[in-house]
Amino acid sequence: MRLLPAWYPMYETVADALPLLTPSQVRQLTLWLAGTLEAGSGCEAAVVLALQEAAAEAGVPVAANTIRQDLRELFREGTAKRTPHGSELEVAACFPALLAYVLRLLDTRQLALALDVTNFQDRVAAIVVSVVYRGRAIPVAWEMRGGQERGRWMPLILALLARLVPVVPASVQVLVLADEGLFSPVLLRTVRDSGWIPMLRGHLQTEVTLAASGRQCQAQALVPGPGHAWVGRIRLFKTPKLQLQVTLLVVWGVGHEHAWVLVTSAAPRAVGVYWYSLRYWIEAGFRDLKAIGWQWERTQRQAAGRVARHWLVLAIATIWALAAGTVAEEAARQGVPRALVVRPALPPPPLTGTRTVSAFTRGCTILRRRLLRGTLTLEAWLLQEAWPEPPPDLCITYDDDPHTALPR
Repeated sequence: MRLLPAWYPMYETVADALPLLTPSQVRQLTLWLAGTLEAGSGCEAAVVLALQEAAAEAGVPVAANTIRQDLRELFREGTAKRTPHGSELEVAACFPALLAYVLRLLDTRQLALALDVTNFQDRVAAIVVSVVYRGRAIPVAWEMRGGQERGRWMPLILALLARLVPVVPASVQVLVLADEGLFSPVLLRTVRDSGWIPMLRGHLQTEVTLAASGRQCQAQALVPGPGHAWVGRIRLFKTPKLQLQVTLLVVWGVGHEHAWVLVTSAAPRAVGVYWYSLRYWIEAGFRDLKAIGWQWERTQRQAAGRVARHWLVLAIATIWALAAGTVAEEAARQGVPRALVVRPALPPPPLTGTRTVSAFTRGCTILRRRLLRGTLTLEAWLLQEAWPEPPPDLCITYDDDPHTALPR
């Protein structure tokens, strides 16, 4: 299927952002993106129908099966392509360029990455590295495994991070967040040795040794209850080969059922006590990929390799939706029409928790309306909000403060 004139801004943007793709792959990816944005769904049937309707309205009708086969060609392995020895989309090779594209749009000195795993029923498990942004998440690297496959995930996570490390300038402060299910000394050391800041969640019962006093206790014993936080250097693990000198944060926010037990390589007074709250945004990002966004859970595609290629469509569509939503939010913040919005020089304070509509949902609506009018433009920037600060009533104890007694 040939591209309609309204879709050429997408073609040019994809070709510039992912220079490894062939012209044919760029065209097919653009078709997927156009159909996904118009349909509000990444499911093949919805995309085919949206493209067919758009072509009919433009006076160049195309059979549904012609569109379907063109779309499927992007995800096929080289041996299964209609053209013998056709170029296979190597999705993992696109991850560095995808992150570089996000960084160009962000133009930031701080970057937060979240690691997590999401499942599609029992068919596919997705191991994902995402940029967390404005209460949502942008997937920038992923590995798909069949739901019944066995094996360790940590080597896969480390391989994904290794692809991304060379892309990020040394001047950018990178925070890597992971929940307790992915806690690993190997992950902590690898992230630290890359010059990035790991922040990994541990267990409440984790046994620690305080570096300042030599006292041994469970992490949860360091805070008396909600509204308190403890930050200090500790020795983690008793086995000499595994032992780590790290910073521990035990943060029990008011209204939280349990405290966070967090381990990082950053100095105690250089780390944000509430930075870990950024990790929850990846869960909202998964919902954007699934039920409230691109409807990934409704796809019939099961082969892990083809699902991984499909995610490239969803990742780029997410970037564009968040960019459009960001400009709309900033225009509302500044009280001006979107055409007159000015990108602020400094990150604005976070709106997370006060939004009635997410930047993702707002952006999807804007892009769909533009496509239906045939006047698509893509925003050229993202704007990261300031990282979260602890509430003013949180009582923080630093272990290097001799005037503050530790709870017993």
